[in-house]
Amino acid sequence: MLVPLILDLQNAVVSPPVILVNPVNQSTVVGSTASFAIVATGTGLSYQWTKNGGNIAGAVSSTYITPPEVLADNGALFACVVTNSAGSVTSTSATLTVTSSGGGTPTIVTPTTAISYETRALIDRAYGRCRLRPEQITDEMIDRAKWNLYLILSDMSNTGTPVWCLQKTLLALTQGQPLVTLPVGTVDVRNAYLRTQGNITPDHGPTIGTTYLTWDFSLTGAQNVNTLGLYFPGTPPTAITVQTSPDNSTWTTVTTQNTWGTTAGLYWYDLAGSSQAIYWRATAAATSTSTSVQPTTVYLASNLSEIMMARLNADSYESYPNKAFQGRPLQFWLDRQLQPVMNLWPTPDAASALLPLVVYRQRYIADVGTLPQVIEIPQYAYESITWKLAANLSWDTPEVDPKLCPALEAKAEQMMRLFWNQDRDKSAIQLQYGIGVYTA
Repeated sequence: MLVPLILDLQNAVVSPPVILVNPVNQSTVVGSTASFAIVATGTGLSYQWTKNGGNIAGAVSSTYITPPEVLADNGALFACVVTNSAGSVTSTSATLTVTSSGGGTPTIVTPTTAISYETRALIDRAYGRCRLRPEQITDEMIDRAKWNLYLILSDMSNTGTPVWCLQKTLLALTQGQPLVTLPVGTVDVRNAYLRTQGNITPDHGPTIGTTYLTWDFSLTGAQNVNTLGLYFPGTPPTAITVQTSPDNSTWTTVTTQNTWGTTAGLYWYDLAGSSQAIYWRATAAATSTSTSVQPTTVYLASNLSEIMMARLNADSYESYPNKAFQGRPLQFWLDRQLQPVMNLWPTPDAASALLPLVVYRQRYIADVGTLPQVIEIPQYAYESITWKLAANLSWDTPEVDPKLCPALEAKAEQMMRLFWNQDRDKSAIQLQYGIGVYTA
């Protein structure tokens, strides 16, 4: 079809408007409103919404929100005429369905599938609370929102410890080495323990599987194994899957755990809660394809006991005259660098070097990543984080009416208080006197 072109007074070409997205059917109940929207392209556009063919007074923007509906509006047809100096075009009609609100007791229906809150969905809702329409959100604004969301999630560690960011990690000790570098992303240490344990000697093993990525070993009888240690002379695998079997034929997965390190050495894997078994198998992650990923020593342990380590401040640790003294480490000072380091005292001796260090560490919330990525926050945090993002964007986005900023900020503060009141294990509170003074 030929589209007529009209020249304006400055000889610039003006094309008739083109509708990109037509309004879609809507449903509502008596007493509630409905919203229709259209997306069109062109120069100098104007809009006029119609209901059942007649113009709606004042409905002259790309979106139209109806007044509270009545049952008589059920089946009404809504369309929009888009006009500029070169012509006009009418959208397809969208049907409004209006139902009675009904009486009786409302019923909460559990969704058949889980609702995931993706990064883009959160951004759209935050901008919506800033009174911006979807067609106003540019790629630059999305990037700005991602940065703000990243800063919000990172800043949460300054207020408290999100319960889902507390991670149990087993780390190896080295004789004569007091420094233990914590995994990347660690914010703080809540508690640390030295795990003492009884060793179990395998009947045979490890037996290398058909590839270098699987190792089998068996015990003299069915026993519990609480901790598995593997010494890798080369680069360790990124993760390990541990399985058990009663007959060396049918295997059951016990756990899959990350390897917290990339250099040669001893690595521990927590098997607490595993059942008794004779046959055990460790398999490296599929991404570990190097034939050098092969342990030379296997440590199996049971009858574990964990001794809580005391946390020192910098002054106390620095006052110790002999920091190289070796023994069983029962104290530590956390040097909170960009990648925190635990300074142990005493320095681990030969016996302690075969014991795991159990650290309950606070980590950062995972980065927001790509737009379809599900944000790493629990469902009870969705509303609070959405309001917080909306408040941040109101100050950071020129398109937002500045008059909205104080109201959004107040609402965000209220919702974040509710979130932190909810974000706890809800166990009984115990008060313990431990007052101290520290001067940097």
